[in-house]
Amino acid sequence: MATNNNVTFADGSSTLGRSGGYDIYAHKFRLNAPMRVDSVDIKAQNGTGTVYNFDLLIWDSAGVLILNKTCSLPASALMAWRNFAISSLKLDAGRDYYIGIKCDPIVAPGFEANTVLPKTVTASVPGKTLDILDFRHVNGSSVSTTNPPPVNANKHILSIRLIGSFNNPPTIVITSPSDNLTLSEGNTLPVEGTAGDTDNGNVVTVKYKINNGPTRAIASGVSDGSSP
Repeated sequence: MATNNNVTFADGSSTLGRSGGYDIYAHKFRLNAPMRVDSVDIKAQNGTGTVYNFDLLIWDSAGVLILNKTCSLPASALMAWRNFAISSLKLDAGRDYYIGIKCDPIVAPGFEANTVLPKTVTASVPGKTLDILDFRHVNGSSVSTTNPPPVNANKHILSIRLIGSFNNPPTIVITSPSDNLTLSEGNTLPVEGTAGDTDNGNVVTVKYKINNGPTRAIASGVSDGSSP
């Protein structure tokens, strides 16, 4: 399973004016395909001779914080992309999530400023996209990360990139029974075929349903990414 698929929100180097205290910059976003995120790239700079930390934040569709990662920015770091590993997160297709950073005025994240939102960006995998739905911001001497910050009227996009793998749909091939087979009551009907999933580590369950009867599981296993 490839783990270097990516989708970039923006690749800008603009910085925003700061007014002291802490800032949380964030976006609500939505993927058109499931994605397992293993790391995040962030473009930022640190104009001082001291290492500074900032927080990488992700909230789920209910606004519940599911990732709070402390990231270190080297002393005198110029504006550049840096990669930060995270505990693997599976993001579902069609659901709203929020991603952002919390930082003090020392850390200057990169932005694509004064753009158009909502905006759809294309991932490195053909057919996979991400919708950036809004820009969010809050500033203060003490800001809460419990929930995403409120929507801001400005149209800036953080220079953030999700790194991981897009989930591919499983496949199934039925070899028996054949189509349009006529059965009588009491006949035994063997069901044969193969199922596979190219995404290593996924739990794959094969189920069947006859007419309006209950759905029943035939078999379940963990995919190795290649074997049916």
